[in-house]
Amino acid sequence: MNRSQSGATLIELCIALAIVAMISLLAVTDFRAEAPRRQLKEASLNLVGQLRLARQRAITEGKEMAIPPPAIRGMLPNDISIGVAKGITKTPAGRPLDEDDYDGISFLNNTPIFSPNGTVNKGAIYLKNSKNEGTAVTINFTGRVRKYRWNGKDWK
Repeated sequence: MNRSQSGATLIELCIALAIVAMISLLAVTDFRAEAPRRQLKEASLNLVGQLRLARQRAITEGKEMAIPPPAIRGMLPNDISIGVAKGITKTPAGRPLDEDDYDGISFLNNTPIFSPNGTVNKGAIYLKNSKNEGTAVTINFTGRVRKYRWNGKDWK
């Protein structure tokens, strides 16, 4: 064989392939570990969008728009549930959690109701995943919808 020809030997190709396979395996393992967190984020963003849409419909149609708990549960994937995750000690507003918060929905009668002018009976909806990580979707009196993530010590 002529040394001036460039190329890789079979051993070099096997080593390169083994390295790529190990890196791919690590990436897939990390991807699976992050799945519950990703599902929680996607579910909370979907809920934010649905609540904003309900507010807009109330304004556009000029009538109240209520979203009862079964409708909220219907917006969530199977691995995400309504409820306060363990370790959460306060609301996104900074006050300690009370009895109304622990069922996961803190609106009057557990139902956010948007009025024709866009205001709402303020409250929060708490979501958690299979790893007990939590998010909160809040609506203030003016109808502003926000999403918060619990980082283990505080809402961000």
